Amino acid sequence: MEDEFTPEIVRERIPIVGLPDGLDAFAVYPVGRRPEDRSGRLRPRNAELSAAGGVEGFAPPEGLSKDELVWFLSRPSRLWAGIRSRWQERAVELTFAMARCGGIVVKVTLDASYRIDTIVRVRLTPYWAEVAREKLSELKGKSDPALLRSGLLSVLEGIPELAGERGLLAEQAPSAPSLPPSGSRTRAARWSPYEFALRVAAWWYRRPEGARTPTADEAAAWAFPDRDASKETWTGPRRLAVENLLGTRLTEVLSFPDYEIRVRGPLTWRIGSVAVDARTARPWAGLPSHGARLMGEIDVSGARGVFVVENQTTFQEVCALPGIADEWIIIWGKGYATHGLVELLRVLAPARAAIWNDLDADGVRIATVLQEQTGLSMTPIGMNADDWEQGPHRAVTLKELNRAKEIAEELAVSAPEPWRELARQIAQHPELAGESREQQTLHDDVLPRVSALLAALR
Repeated sequence: MEDEFTPEIVRERIPIVGLPDGLDAFAVYPVGRRPEDRSGRLRPRNAELSAAGGVEGFAPPEGLSKDELVWFLSRPSRLWAGIRSRWQERAVELTFAMARCGGIVVKVTLDASYRIDTIVRVRLTPYWAEVAREKLSELKGKSDPALLRSGLLSVLEGIPELAGERGLLAEQAPSAPSLPPSGSRTRAARWSPYEFALRVAAWWYRRPEGARTPTADEAAAWAFPDRDASKETWTGPRRLAVENLLGTRLTEVLSFPDYEIRVRGPLTWRIGSVAVDARTARPWAGLPSHGARLMGEIDVSGARGVFVVENQTTFQEVCALPGIADEWIIIWGKGYATHGLVELLRVLAPARAAIWNDLDADGVRIATVLQEQTGLSMTPIGMNADDWEQGPHRAVTLKELNRAKEIAEELAVSAPEPWRELARQIAQHPELAGESREQQTLHDDVLPRVSALLAALR
């Protein structure tokens, strides 16, 4: 089997016959795999069509009805068969209109004359995918932008540290959509993380000076007393927006539950005269997820990189491989993209980072969340669409299957490129969509190659 690293993707503009007005066409292919004929001319079988010049914003085409817009926004990608079945004779017109305004990218096949043969599927552009949920809420009458702004203005009243933010918000027109004002310190592109950050900050600045360090759940409960104050509210964009607004890491002002992170490899953690050496510890060393960052000194100068493994049994198998722990810090963080693991990875700041998770929607999501929150480029190990398709697949309920499809559909659009093909397969496979393959079933194939796969990381 070939190396499992997903190569960089190239988008090369191409001329095609009969290209609809307002659109550009691109050949999309991995680096080093340019589709050429025997004369060296670019001859792709497929192309992607998108708005000419690129459009960044939310401006639906004129004449598009509310129901039509809601339908397109309700899923990150759609197959052409579904579009044609739903909109009949208007299907082509609506598809190209949505593409011209920057809403979708259209994948097509080309015939021998370099004309559009068939439309294969469409997907929301990254910007539209990002704002889709909030726009759907507005279109369905579940949120009034004017009321949202009015409520937030009241929350910010009388807080000097947020006076500038309140002024920016107050300048927005009553009829303006619910988007963050330009210049906000949150740097948020959407309303949800923007509002969350301002409400948390408003509560934070009203706290007495010198008060105890509150928990993240506590902050969410006070910021949104009418909502469920679970940790699930601390999404990646919300977390980053709060940090930008407060000008500090969240772990400096809020506390998160501590737990054990298991590590093996060239890492030492020293508190005074006591040290933990993860290279010599058997079978591994345990670090407190937050304590290791807040206390003592961590030395990783001898490490080539970090290798995060989702499942405990796979972690132990990797630790037992000869030579891996001499160069790589192998980490098991209980299989989740927790705040403690994120903070530890930020502190370690490795030059290289790899990850091996279950081949399912949750495994892809964990990897993408870690990449987003740490700023590291996480290279997948033992995770590709072919291996997922071959199975075996874990038994799941219909509810779990549908949930996995929804997660994968979103990730097929929003995840970093190395993860999108696996996400697309999980979302769209005609027979296996939503299925899950555990990484333990890949031990015989992947474990003998882990050393070579990690050595190939640049």
